[in-house]
Amino acid sequence: MNFRPIKIFGTIILGIFTVIVIKGFLTPQKAKYDKHLETIKQKEYKGVVAKKYKDKNRHNRSFLMLSNLTEVSINSRAYDKIEINDSITKASGELYLTIYRNNSNLKIKLD
Repeated sequence: MNFRPIKIFGTIILGIFTVIVIKGFLTPQKAKYDKHLETIKQKEYKGVVAKKYKDKNRHNRSFLMLSNLTEVSINSRAYDKIEINDSITKASGELYLTIYRNNSNLKIKLD
């Protein structure tokens, strides 16, 4: 029995796997983090929090629904500090979210 085609196929699969693994290690984690921060910076929203929820269909990510029907994805640290009926604002170009509640405000860094 000739195992040459199996060896060739195995070598190709191993080569593809090796390229994928090396690419993963060569993509700097800082570059991924910087891209994530830039995405957060570009977003802008303001409104009153009408609903808080974790979406199981989207990897249990935390979301806020504002009274103007804007859906906001937010990190867990900020999610835990926000309450229903809080007013929130986040300006484009910033990494900070401001929460307004009972004549006080709190700024949270979104990273």
